[in-house]
Amino acid sequence: MKITLLHGEKDKVVLSVQSLGKELPCPRWSNGGCHSLIRGFTLIEILVAVVLFSLVLLGLHEMYSGVLRLHNKVSRAAEDILPVEYALSVIKRDLSQLMSPSQNSVLVQPLQTVSSVDTVFVPGFEGRQVSPEFYTASGTVSDDLPWGNVRRVVYCVGSINGSPEDTQLVRLVWRNLLPVLTDTPEVEPLISGVKDVVFLFYDGVQWVTYWDATAQERPLPYAIKVQIELINTNLLVTENPTITITVPVRVDGLIINANDEL
Repeated sequence: MKITLLHGEKDKVVLSVQSLGKELPCPRWSNGGCHSLIRGFTLIEILVAVVLFSLVLLGLHEMYSGVLRLHNKVSRAAEDILPVEYALSVIKRDLSQLMSPSQNSVLVQPLQTVSSVDTVFVPGFEGRQVSPEFYTASGTVSDDLPWGNVRRVVYCVGSINGSPEDTQLVRLVWRNLLPVLTDTPEVEPLISGVKDVVFLFYDGVQWVTYWDATAQERPLPYAIKVQIELINTNLLVTENPTITITVPVRVDGLIINANDEL
């Protein structure tokens, strides 16, 4: 086979391929005289490459979207569980440090349950009382405040700032146990979306919904169980989620674990 480059007018380069007595003219145009004969990509090859690249990008996008959805789900779950964990720690601290009244006690009153229909009105909060009024030594002593570590505490369920669609578990705290005038409690929101809260008291035999220290031999129960019923936000679940904690109570320097007796 013989290849001959012929230069003609207008810088036309004619490639003559002489093979088997036949001549195949293949014109090429070039500014410099000779032009490269490197073969380019066809349209079908380019389309195939674009489709493959699009499939790779689609897979990467789905993977990134899945990771982002998982991250958002975990973040929401962590944000939801943090207030619950804090509320449970506060309740456990209050109940584990319950104070029983002495014979001539003025600061600490007997533990007595109240009716669940009792309504509480304080500035910025309206709701119903769900726990008995009790005294606990869970407070902290500060040089900036004149109060001791004993607090008067009540738990309530209601709305803050007049928003009935958002019911919350609220802790009312009185620091001054001997006020000259009527003392306004501090309102501490704990958990949002609470439907009801039930306090149960273990008398050594069974769990009861009431407790009256003036009619009991023991000033305090062996243990207190708190059941927090949350508002169901999952349409696939028919029952409301419930959180239950059991706290052993210290009496006369002894702690009786209710879990071991049940």
